Amino acid sequence: MNPTFMKDPDWEDLEVNEFDPPLMSDVLGGEKNGRVLVVDDEKSIRSLLLEILSIMDYEAVAFDNSGEALSHFQKGSYDLVLTDLEMPGMDGLTLARYIKDRSPETPVILVTGCRVEEFQERMRTGCIDSVIAKPFRLDGFQKTVRGMLKNKPQVLNMPEMVTGNSAL
Repeated sequence: MNPTFMKDPDWEDLEVNEFDPPLMSDVLGGEKNGRVLVVDDEKSIRSLLLEILSIMDYEAVAFDNSGEALSHFQKGSYDLVLTDLEMPGMDGLTLARYIKDRSPETPVILVTGCRVEEFQERMRTGCIDSVIAKPFRLDGFQKTVRGMLKNKPQVLNMPEMVTGNSAL
């Protein structure tokens, strides 16, 4: 027996850009899963990454060059950095080194059209934590991002422990 689907007449006229699904944090009133810094000189890639991260319920900020991204990174707090490799000015590997010098616990994922094997040595030295090859599959991207953030050391914000309040 095949399932039957009712056709909603209002959906025929619905344009793709008219439907913006709510984020789980908006629906449930919770917080975002984390903050992600995205760096890519291609506008279409930046837009795609921002959209995917938004659907995954992450707060994401994007820049088209490493210099601005690094300046913003130094002013804020990020749980993850996604960077392209080849960009005008400072490339993604140089940005990754600067990020790791300032915040060694922040995972850096290189998103590149180059062969992943070329970066295995860089991963061993700790400059980058993972590589996502373009074009990528959505499920692989999501798994990599979630895995990086799951394994990141968490700093607990527990005022009772900070103030020494023993009213637990």
